[in-house]
Amino acid sequence: MSLNQITDHQTQALRRLITQYKGAALIEAIIRTGSDQIQGLETVFFDLLNQRSLTTSSGQQLDRIGTILNLQRNGLSDDVYRIKLLNKVSQNISEGTPEDLINIYKILMQAESIQYLEIYPASVVMFAINPNPIGDVSEIRLSLDSAKPAGVEVQALISTAPFLVFDEDADGEGLSDIATPSLGGHLSEII
Repeated sequence: MSLNQITDHQTQALRRLITQYKGAALIEAIIRTGSDQIQGLETVFFDLLNQRSLTTSSGQQLDRIGTILNLQRNGLSDDVYRIKLLNKVSQNISEGTPEDLINIYKILMQAESIQYLEIYPASVVMFAINPNPIGDVSEIRLSLDSAKPAGVEVQALISTAPFLVFDEDADGEGLSDIATPSLGGHLSEII
């Protein structure tokens, strides 16, 4: 649900006056006074809402959110710390679904897109396309391990090309090795 801030309480209140009270100076003065106070309260409440939101807060407010999530800043900038906090929230609410794993990996890798492939019996391979990782490999591995279902192996790969493809084997069954596109895309790291 999205909340929209009303910035013209006074105008709306005066417009809603029934005809017989329009132009009555005393009634309009009472409405102006009351609506000014309501406008002030709405402005303060929206400031609180925006300053305490994980996506819009900064500085000490982010530190307080980090304390709640038990994740220390350790000298990180607001932008990087915010992403790490978003990742922590994602891990905390993850149910191990493919969508959860993709979202967590996308946050950590700051990638254009994520490609996800399930491999029988219990493995998952994810590719981050043109990533800009916000942490080291061990941190990313821990995040994925904490969010995945038990018994599932997650392999996370970094790619510089958005067009990795899988070809059928010579016998027409299953998947063969990763085909590197002619434009030079390649896998650069396995996490």
